[in-house]
Amino acid sequence: MKLVDIKQLASEVKTLTAEAKATGPKTERGKTRSAINAVKHGLAGKHLLLPGEDSAEYERRIDAVFEALDPKDEAQAQLVALIADDFWKLERVGKIEQGVTLARRSSSGSPRPRKRPGRSPRPCRAW
Repeated sequence: MKLVDIKQLASEVKTLTAEAKATGPKTERGKTRSAINAVKHGLAGKHLLLPGEDSAEYERRIDAVFEALDPKDEAQAQLVALIADDFWKLERVGKIEQGVTLARRSSSGSPRPRKRPGRSPRPCRAW
């Protein structure tokens, strides 16, 4: 092979390699979807509403918290917004816990939680 052929072949390989690499989503819908690819529970990310959650219900909850707490200035309004968002996330935590519990029960085949071997239950104390 001549030196010119090798350079041309190297150039073609470089072009084909560049074309074969993924360049990510092109459409707005694809970009929106890929932005939440790594979301596991939605508690720490920048996306408050996850796919499948009702945005109208979220707005109703926000309005109810604002009405109940009645902020008087911008600083209070920001705090109320944070509180409302945290209420939404706490509800999600409850749903996650419920899902984990149901998954454990269905995988064990029994309706009661499994006991850990070698552990005796501690008695409950009334505070």
